[in-house]
Amino acid sequence: MARRRAILEAMVWLVFLLWPALLAAQSTSPVFLGRTIPFLPPALDASGRTVVLASAVDASGTTSDTTDLYAAAADGSGLRRLTKLAGISFPPQGVNAVSVTPDGARAAFTASLSAAGRSTEEVHLIDVAAGADRTLAVDTEGCIQPLCANCFFYCVNSPHVSPDGSKVLYAVRRQDPFRVVNADGTGLTRLPVYSGALAPSPQRVISRSGLVTFSSSAPSGPTFAASATDVYILGLDGAQLRNVTQFGSDTSIFTSNATISADGGTVAFERNRANDATQIWIARTDGTGLRALTSGEPSQAPSISADGSTVAFVRAGQVYTVRSEGTGLKALTAFQLSAAQDPVMSDDGLHVVFSLGPRSGGRGAIYAVDTDGKNLRPVYAPRALNRDGVNGVIGFSSPSPGSLLSAYGLNLASDTMTTASRFPLPDSLAGVSLLVNGRPAPLVAVTPWQVNAQLPPEMREGAVAVQLRFADGFQPTPAAAPVQAVAPAIFSDIAGGSCQAAALHGGTATLADREHPAGPGEALEIYGSGLGPADPFVPAGTAAPSSPLARTLQPEVLIGGRSAEVRFAGLTPGFAGLYQVNAIVPAGLRAGAQSVDWRVGGVSAAGCATIWVK
Repeated sequence: MARRRAILEAMVWLVFLLWPALLAAQSTSPVFLGRTIPFLPPALDASGRTVVLASAVDASGTTSDTTDLYAAAADGSGLRRLTKLAGISFPPQGVNAVSVTPDGARAAFTASLSAAGRSTEEVHLIDVAAGADRTLAVDTEGCIQPLCANCFFYCVNSPHVSPDGSKVLYAVRRQDPFRVVNADGTGLTRLPVYSGALAPSPQRVISRSGLVTFSSSAPSGPTFAASATDVYILGLDGAQLRNVTQFGSDTSIFTSNATISADGGTVAFERNRANDATQIWIARTDGTGLRALTSGEPSQAPSISADGSTVAFVRAGQVYTVRSEGTGLKALTAFQLSAAQDPVMSDDGLHVVFSLGPRSGGRGAIYAVDTDGKNLRPVYAPRALNRDGVNGVIGFSSPSPGSLLSAYGLNLASDTMTTASRFPLPDSLAGVSLLVNGRPAPLVAVTPWQVNAQLPPEMREGAVAVQLRFADGFQPTPAAAPVQAVAPAIFSDIAGGSCQAAALHGGTATLADREHPAGPGEALEIYGSGLGPADPFVPAGTAAPSSPLARTLQPEVLIGGRSAEVRFAGLTPGFAGLYQVNAIVPAGLRAGAQSVDWRVGGVSAAGCATIWVK
């Protein structure tokens, strides 16, 4: 019995808590986390004291369709909103990239804006202290968008303000991509580069002397000879194009995200060969000293100190630094449930700011840390629910009365997972409560980016208001969620794409998997969610009884597309919100993996689920 319970709990936790991360690794996701809240990589001034960032959520937890610009001190104090831009819901609106001058006085940004019913893409320069915003360029040419539903990318991107604030370099997604414009909006020119890419805006790509670094496979025009993607430098005036790297005709070599030291002597960049992990490389701008700084696990997003002596980067969701001669590799962070991205180093190499988000992807906060690994601190970490971010435990399904639900959001707790340890389930965990129509829902677990709870079984079908409440009294803007009478879903382990259902051989603790296939006529116990209220009634947060059994509507069960005899459907004794269906494996199935489905009122189970038969 103990092993059976352990198997069930493992399957429940695997799907309930780790499903989004597993799906992200497979580049496809039947889980709907809601509309994630735009958060952009942060920009940092030379001293490491001023951070300029962009987000679509304000400090009150109110989300918007438009991403606006903010400034704050690196300790999180003095947060100020710099813009209030007009936008529409799609395509993404507002600021899409930002850089800042070394003195922190000016910030350049690109934005997609709405005016007179049409969308435009613009380049801006804003006075950080006064908030005075000047439009430097408006793009009217556009670019070819990808041929897929709801796909979009910005035509105007990667703004980089020159160290003296007199010019802004930016890119467009067209031939001859690099543009330079003066800080007063005059003198818009194209740099003589046929194709290429700039590093993200917070990284330094312009040295004090006006050297620009970028990556390209054809900087001087179309070529009939195959070549690698190399790193180049060019004067901000368009003169003196030359190679930093020369990887030759090996088209499997790619470089990207090249960033230059302020003294103009050193470039750090990403480099990979097709099918190999991306690593951090470094070279002098005269082409000497080329070497890899990292090896092994993929490493990305380099940021280099002003003198070129230190490089920050991310690996496996952590911020690292390494000396430019390849020594002193050091991890600055040790996140468990979160992942660091987009590190930006101060000129003196003593401070790093970076964005933070769930390991499944996305950003939700800006943090800072000193390069000795101390003083980790939030710069901007608003608490909020994702819009449309409340759903059933698996897939796109809505929650149903008595079932488990997930609420996805930002900065809901510290970087740990707190789980309920006893029944009845608590109304508060880690200082967090989840209110459904004002009523606390019993909590199963709390993480920084997700709260798991049981929807009270007496909730009626229809829209409900879901709101978080924290121990300090803070309550961000509530989210609306639809509740369905039933929302069948089967737990499964999707790691490796197996979709192995939480289906046990009857009365055992053994899964009906490849090593232990089920036979025709055998009874299986299949576990999931969403079959609605039970009889007798089981209060929210309490364990289901074993006598009498709490029964629900009996679903139609299909195994391998064939109808299976159902012996029991109801709540699993000893669990809250866990549903169990006992069914007989039909005869005549082909040996191997077979699909499993629950259907209630014509509604099929969410997600994917398979068992193995012999």
